[in-house]
Amino acid sequence: MSGEAIDLLKEKEMFSHLNKQELSVLEPFLFERTLKKGQYLFWQGDPRLRIYYLLDGYITLEKSNRQGSLQYNQYIKKDTLFPYNGLFSDSKEYSHSAIAETDVHVLYLSTDVFEGFVAKQNRLLQSLIKEYGKILDGQERRIQNVIIPNAQERVLNSISYLMMDLGVEYPDYVRIDLPITTAKLSAISGTSRETASMVINKLKREKKLTIKGKMIHIHEPQYFKKIVI
Repeated sequence: MSGEAIDLLKEKEMFSHLNKQELSVLEPFLFERTLKKGQYLFWQGDPRLRIYYLLDGYITLEKSNRQGSLQYNQYIKKDTLFPYNGLFSDSKEYSHSAIAETDVHVLYLSTDVFEGFVAKQNRLLQSLIKEYGKILDGQERRIQNVIIPNAQERVLNSISYLMMDLGVEYPDYVRIDLPITTAKLSAISGTSRETASMVINKLKREKKLTIKGKMIHIHEPQYFKKIVI
């Protein structure tokens, strides 16, 4: 698989500026894995031994406190490197658990090997910094969303973030390909299921969105872009 893995990476934007000879250094260390929906790739507190590249599907990174209550989650879409937390640091453990939200296909390699490789590739390092900056921007928006007192506004903002982060554009709509239940939306927005359901039903009546097979279809993307804080 390693030779095929190099070809796959070469096609990705993050690695596209590297030639096959440069990428071939990673060939002996690259492996692939597939998981079914609901399986764990790693657990919070596991030794931080590997870095992953998601080729297909969706992953959720979750962080819980000692009592087991969910504190934070982040959705990872395909063509994404993860986790960034702990890279180039003395951190020895994963700070999140990684769960397959759908069937997934990943490439992975040793964190030490990856960090050593990146240290010699300035353009790749710049790409990593740029992507990490996007993650931080998203986290800042989510923190701002949490402190909004109006629960309905938090739901609207959460749909906006999901659309911008995970949405796939089609001619007449934008589809959030990650299956989103009312329970998930309420957890993301920090509201009750009743509030999340009420907002969704109102948006349906206004024909701003529809839901098919738990996939949200956004029919007025500009409306959701305007309401983001």
